[in-house]
Amino acid sequence: MRYLTVAAHPDDEVLGCGATMAKHSREGSEVHILILGEGATSRYDDRESGAAEAATLRAQAAQAAKAVGAVSLEIGTLPDNRFDEVALLDITKLVEGHIERVRPDVGDAHPPEHPG
Repeated sequence: MRYLTVAAHPDDEVLGCGATMAKHSREGSEVHILILGEGATSRYDDRESGAAEAATLRAQAAQAAKAVGAVSLEIGTLPDNRFDEVALLDITKLVEGHIERVRPDVGDAHPPEHPG
């Protein structure tokens, strides 16, 4: 079985679905993770100022993915906490493209009220 977790920011995937991903991995499933946004730049006046922190978050997400037994991790570059500034079609294509590549049987994502 292929299992896909889609999260808005680095750490959302493990806080929301970490135990479930680890369980699926232990049971022999392929666990895949898609994180849509870079997760840091909303803390700064300009996106460039958060680049180093975003790089740290990517490295930490890779460690977390390994810890839960994920076979793949993709981290997008959507602007942190500014998903509403991105065309919905662009977000949809990002997720659809990943689904086409992974072909998951089961998936988890944020509830609709998550701010992105």
